[in-house]
Amino acid sequence: MASIGAALLSALCLVLALGLGWHHPLVGAGSALPIGLIALAAWRWRWVALAAVPALLPLVDLTPWTGWLLVEEFDLLLLAAAAGAYGRLAWPAPEPPAPDGGVPRLPAVPLVSVLLVLLALGSVGLSMWRGVADAGGWQFGWTQGYREPMNALRLAKALPAALLWWPLWRAACRQDLPGAQRLLLRGLTLGLAGCAMAALYERLAFTELLNFSSDYRTTALFWEMHVGGAALDGYLAMTLPFAVLLGLQARGRADLGLALFTLLLAGYAALTTFSRIVYVALPAGLALMAVLVVRQRLAGRDADARRQLGAQLLPAALLLAGFAVAAFFVFGGAGYRGLLALIGCVWLMLPLAHEAARFGRAEWSAGLLLGLVAAGLSLAAATAVPKAPYIAFGLWLLASGALLAWRLRQGPPTAGPSVLGALALAGFIAALAAMVQVADHWGYAKGLAAAWPVALLLFGVFVAAATQPRLRWPAAPRWHGLMATALVAMAAMVAVFGGGAYMTERLSASEGDLGGREAHWRRGIGLTETAEQQWLGIGLGRYPEHYAMTAGPQERPGDFRRQAEGDRAWLVMAAGTHMIGWGEILRVSQRIAPPEGRLTVAFDARADKPVNVHVDVCKKHLLYDDGGCQVRNLEVPATQGQWQHFSQRVDGEGLPPDPWYLPRVVVFSIGSETGAVPVALAHLSLKDASGRELLHNGDFEDRGSGGLARWFFSSDRFHLPWHAKNLAVHLWVEQGGLGLLIAGLVWLAAMGRVTLGSAAAQPLAPALAAALLGFMIVGLVDSLLDMPRVAWQYHVLALVALTLQLPYRSRRGAVRHSISPPVDTSARRGPSA
Repeated sequence: MASIGAALLSALCLVLALGLGWHHPLVGAGSALPIGLIALAAWRWRWVALAAVPALLPLVDLTPWTGWLLVEEFDLLLLAAAAGAYGRLAWPAPEPPAPDGGVPRLPAVPLVSVLLVLLALGSVGLSMWRGVADAGGWQFGWTQGYREPMNALRLAKALPAALLWWPLWRAACRQDLPGAQRLLLRGLTLGLAGCAMAALYERLAFTELLNFSSDYRTTALFWEMHVGGAALDGYLAMTLPFAVLLGLQARGRADLGLALFTLLLAGYAALTTFSRIVYVALPAGLALMAVLVVRQRLAGRDADARRQLGAQLLPAALLLAGFAVAAFFVFGGAGYRGLLALIGCVWLMLPLAHEAARFGRAEWSAGLLLGLVAAGLSLAAATAVPKAPYIAFGLWLLASGALLAWRLRQGPPTAGPSVLGALALAGFIAALAAMVQVADHWGYAKGLAAAWPVALLLFGVFVAAATQPRLRWPAAPRWHGLMATALVAMAAMVAVFGGGAYMTERLSASEGDLGGREAHWRRGIGLTETAEQQWLGIGLGRYPEHYAMTAGPQERPGDFRRQAEGDRAWLVMAAGTHMIGWGEILRVSQRIAPPEGRLTVAFDARADKPVNVHVDVCKKHLLYDDGGCQVRNLEVPATQGQWQHFSQRVDGEGLPPDPWYLPRVVVFSIGSETGAVPVALAHLSLKDASGRELLHNGDFEDRGSGGLARWFFSSDRFHLPWHAKNLAVHLWVEQGGLGLLIAGLVWLAAMGRVTLGSAAAQPLAPALAAALLGFMIVGLVDSLLDMPRVAWQYHVLALVALTLQLPYRSRRGAVRHSISPPVDTSARRGPSA
């Protein structure tokens, strides 16, 4: 029966994926090929469903290009992967016998977990039904907005989609629990890496990499933030702990390298969100994770093993604290250049201290003498060669690092002095001196005063670690790699808070912002007026509509709808009654090909009162443009119900060119600047100097994939009408007190199992606990569950936490699977954690 069910589910997923893909606005029937290939790959390789789907979650979405809100490309990916994976389950391979004759089995899912998941599914289903009914009943539309019936289905799909993935996870755990957990760990880390790389591109393309004074806040590829929200914040909080765990449990260089690379990028992405709640959620989650990891590793170990673990943690804490203080002083006097030089010196010091522990008097004497000579040469060159301090620092750092690496590759030292070691020591001393020169060159007396005490202190720490065994940090490359990554993250935090006014201003405004948030929350709670609404909510997806309908005369948000009559269709837009500036315009946009020369915009319009129609063409990622837009404002007079044609040149000679390695998207947008006055627009056209038409579906008649296919709306800076800005308030309003209670019990049960319950000993438990805590902290200031991809990720992690269990053998003996790396077990008395 299980095989028949898997086969039927596989066929259903494939048919659904192909049916949805057929209506895709960009490729249509051409989507059948990638869907089929993904299904075949998932049938052949288990990692496609377990690792590739989470890895591609933050990347696979073309909503700004398609205009689809109900269906995303991630939905097609998940359905295709599920079709292949369930097809594979329909023809299961026999389980290999265990060495002791038993077969590993997973216990049944705890009954409490099953009941909680069923209650959550029932609450979502009931709220979806109420949301559709509240919006006027079932009216299907591919491109319906947030105030129309299909928005209820858009928000409801996340939990069923997570439940579609969960049996595949359980099936993989039955076959190979350690392998399944490694796949999930790598998939989440790869997803975080992709998200962070998208954020890095965005910063490079639209603001300077180290510009921490601009109010530009990254969104990566989370289009859900087109009307604000904390999609990126929530995703970072849920996935960064898994990258840390991969680094801690890496079995080879590939996993360790992936973890370190991801953490470096993700740390930068987290800092450049300029989100105060991210700066709370990530440290809180990682602190909880550290406690749980230490508890796991201490379980069943004797005093020697505990001391060994302490020898890894205490030096890390002391080095991080000391580096934070040193970075603060150096950055204040020598800026980014001095800070980067400090990081390089500390990186070199970490492995060099262990090599220096083997030095005799000859190596120390030769290294000190040669280092002083090299420092003197750098000082002399600084008076004759421009930028000499930077060149000298780079040369000495690279030379010392190369010599040290050459020495370490030779294996255990032979008898006699180490020439390579002495030369590496000399290079380290010269690099310290060059760091001081860099600070002096950039910050003059202030930089010099900040850098030279730090250089002396750094050399003192190096000598102490090399000569005193009790002060020495671990020699393991894994410890060095994680420590180096943590140092970069610490330096980035110093730069963000010390290098720009934007974050300082946001922190100083926290108290005032909290008052505004509290008023917004009270207003949201007030949307539930009857006892029935307070218990069951107003329905999924109905917050934006009820907020707009109860808004005061000076704060109503804008809206847009497609209307049709006969063979003609048009777009009706109305601006809000709030203050409308450049960032507050409700824009309906389309991604277009790069234009050539001057642009001409044309459209038919009708309005009962005069309206100012705003048109702009910008290079834009999602919310913020680069400031070099081509703009036109057109006055549409009262037309007494008649259509009038308008055609005007757009101001500006053209958009600035992009470098070939950093292309940016060109976006056409149209909106109204006249509050509460509807204007109807038809036959939209945008042509460049060559006469080429740049817009698609300008007549809004693409019925195959929705009348508003290719059109996407955004509100750059006016966000309150679209989100409750608190997870509990969001659940209360849309699912009622009952839905809030069920969601809270699910979170508490999941958190309890991976911190204090039966799953606490599992290798994934610390990261799951950190992710759940981080998600809830971000949820204090944002809704999160009203963004399907973020909600899917949360539901997946909650399901894994609720059902994570240790396997047992069907014949005799209990076993525990671990994905932790091999460690010294000579003093261990208990089973592996």
